[in-house]
Amino acid sequence: TNVIDSTVAVVTPISLDHTDRLGTTPAEIAGEKAGVIKQGATVILAQQPVDAAQVMLKKAVEVDATVAREGMEFGVTSREIAVGGQLVTLRGLGGEYEEIFLPLYGAHQAHNAAVALAAVEA
Repeated sequence: TNVIDSTVAVVTPISLDHTDRLGTTPAEIAGEKAGVIKQGATVILAQQPVDAAQVMLKKAVEVDATVAREGMEFGVTSREIAVGGQLVTLRGLGGEYEEIFLPLYGAHQAHNAAVALAAVEA
């Protein structure tokens, strides 16, 4: 996760995965994952547990990175179930995109789409 230098770092929701290697709390795992945030980069930060978000934001300040947070600078404005998927309205970094058909089910898929949109726009 931390091998390539990039101008955009995307941090998906942190959960208790790989606790044997990354840590036993969201904050510890965030500390490991924060290595993807490089000097002057833009960080696309999906919704996080508060303690994990604090770790990421601290790292961003340390390396003078710009942060775009889901629910603040971008996010899902609305979603409704549709035949074969869902219709979502997303607020990106560059504007609002209405009634996008997403051929996937679940609120998490709408949030994934918002994060992907922000990453592309960054």
